[in-house]
Amino acid sequence: MCQGNKPVSALVVMVMVIGLAARADCGRQRINVIAKEQEAPADWQTEAWFGRKLAARILGSIPLCDCPAANRYLNLVGSGLALYAPAPGAVFTFGILDSEKVNAYATPGGYIFVTKGAILRMRNEAELAAVLGHEIAHVSCHHMVKSLGLNRHQDSAVGGMAVLVGGTTGSFRQAISQGLEKGLEILFDTGYSRKQELEADRIGMQLAVTAGYRKDGLVNFLKRIHGFEASAAEDDRSHPTWKVRLQQLEASMDGLHQDPGPGQTREERFNEAFAQLFDSDIGDEHNRSSR
Repeated sequence: MCQGNKPVSALVVMVMVIGLAARADCGRQRINVIAKEQEAPADWQTEAWFGRKLAARILGSIPLCDCPAANRYLNLVGSGLALYAPAPGAVFTFGILDSEKVNAYATPGGYIFVTKGAILRMRNEAELAAVLGHEIAHVSCHHMVKSLGLNRHQDSAVGGMAVLVGGTTGSFRQAISQGLEKGLEILFDTGYSRKQELEADRIGMQLAVTAGYRKDGLVNFLKRIHGFEASAAEDDRSHPTWKVRLQQLEASMDGLHQDPGPGQTREERFNEAFAQLFDSDIGDEHNRSSR
């Protein structure tokens, strides 16, 4: 079984030991699926500062798995996807959380986590790529920042993220703390809006296809686990249920061209990379879920 680390040291491990984060200076063509907005390096640096603090809060609740080989593989897959992401200013880093719950989380700037329980329910690398693509899309579209009502370019103590980061007074520190608590609430409880969730599904699927994976990875995973991230009730019109997400994804799949061939699943590499992540009993459950 994986062993948990302290939040701060775990975050250092993600950044320094894994060391496979996708950077913005790659030469590959990024997908163009979101409206372009004026962005400066300082905007992404500010989001990354906030995202690091939020990631530390996450790791304070759920420890990072001490499984270097599995984490390296996760970063290999995630970095390959991030090369195509419409987020040239982000530096993505990926980690496995030691939790049996089926979930995934992304913080501003590019810290992305997938739970051990989610990996257990996956059958191949295409499904892993689809989930990571979904989280990369949340970062690329600034969904967290927008949900918190923070303007990335606004120089005001009320809504400007850069000013919040640079502030040193008690009121500024209180505002940051409140923002972090609200961010955790979005990740663990309320979830994103219907529009944001469906946008992340669509862009995540396109990222996976652009990187060479089968386009039905997210659909197959959602069918098996009935959604991930903070889930909505059936009568909640502000958040998409898993049925709505499936309908939208299947409609998008019909119009998404995939060439050449049907795309990769890389099941053998997936199983080999995560072989040591679970003990024998959990491994048996993984095998049963794959049939």
